[in-house]
Amino acid sequence: MPSLIHLADKQTGSILSFITERNYWRDNRRIDLNTNSDTFEFTTFSNKDFSKHIQDQNRIVIPDKKVGYAEFIIDEHIERLNQNGSHDIHVWSSASYLRLKKAKLSILKKQRLKQLPFMLLKH
Repeated sequence: MPSLIHLADKQTGSILSFITERNYWRDNRRIDLNTNSDTFEFTTFSNKDFSKHIQDQNRIVIPDKKVGYAEFIIDEHIERLNQNGSHDIHVWSSASYLRLKKAKLSILKKQRLKQLPFMLLKH
């Protein structure tokens, strides 16, 4: 099974393009349970049709052996000039499920703070 990197729109989630294995390198996924982080970074060409879709906050979808696919959000990207005169883009992203988890915790905390005055009155 070829490992495609799918690029999706940050607002609609629709697939904009994809990057084949021969068009990216230095790909590295790091999952750290101690820090609760899941990141994916890679380098690709800056002059291909898909390159215009590599923008901060756009989504990256990659194959995942455990769940089928994993979604990441592009946090940062930088275009670089290489010694041979070519250009490439290095991309850093973090797993979207971690942001959803943080947002859920934030909502729960806000709800608890709103309920606090009522809880104090009962006692």
